[in-house]
Parts: sequence; C-alpha cells; structure tokens
Amino acid sequence: MVFFLSTSNVIMVMYVIDTNAANAEYFMLRGKALNIGPEFNQEAHDLLSKSVKLDPRLTEAWIQLGESYWKNKDVDGAKNCFTGALNHVRYVHVQVY
Repeated sequence: MVFFLSTSNVIMVMYVIDTNAANAEYFMLRGKALNIGPEFNQEAHDLLSKSVKLDPRLTEAWIQLGESYWKNKDVDGAKNCFTGALNHVRYVHVQVY
C-alpha cells in the first residue's frame, strides 16, 4: 500500500507493509519447502495452516495445505483446502509436461 503525503512543496511517499501478508507468504514458502517429501510433515502442516489463516487469498498455501492433509490420509481436509484454493484463485496457469 502506498500513501502520498504533501506538505508545502515536499511530497513524501510512504510504503506500508502489510505484516500479515508478509508473514503469510513466509509461512507458505517455509511450509512448502518442508512439504516437498512424500511423507506427512507436522511442521509443514502447521506453517501452512498459519499461512492461510493470516492471508486466505494465498492460493498456493491452500494447495500445499491440501497436499499435506492428503499425505496425512485426511481426504475431507484435503478437499476443503482444494475448494478453498478454487474460491481464492485469481489466475490459473496450467503447465503440461
């Protein structure tokens, strides 16, 4: 978010960092790194849960959390997360390998 303040002939630009969004992004990236293995990782799950609570718009965090639930054999939890991802998606890019 950017604010412009004007006093006499001086214009100051202030950048306000949304700390919740920044923390959510950090938790998502850290959780994603820990979630890369084939087995369930509780620390990754906790970080991804924090991420979606802080910023529910982070589609990648929802997807990673869904994968974490899937690895823990919680199909309903995975489905809820994937649905959450679809509810918050702005742009879908499909890459075929």
